[in-house]
Amino acid sequence: MTAEFDITTILTAKADQQEALQQALLHYADQSKTEEGYLAFHIGYDKSQPPRFILNERWQDHAAFLANEKSDIFQDFASMFKRFLEKPLLSVFSVPLMED
Repeated sequence: MTAEFDITTILTAKADQQEALQQALLHYADQSKTEEGYLAFHIGYDKSQPPRFILNERWQDHAAFLANEKSDIFQDFASMFKRFLEKPLLSVFSVPLMED
């Protein structure tokens, strides 16, 4: 059995792009639900630094995440990074240490 695969990404919007990034994140999350291997998605923002968004994705396994990265859905989203982001995004990839 392969382990579920989680990705936590921190994205910091340019001051004038916060709303646009938020809308792009919501659209990406909605579209990703159609991808094979999708399990969960959570988007939040850092209350202490409002232009900073936190994106948590859960995929069936690493292969499902890699397939998503190659999809038009992800590629369209990633093409907006330069326009929206104040600084490079930070992603952390993880697998569970133990089962519930």
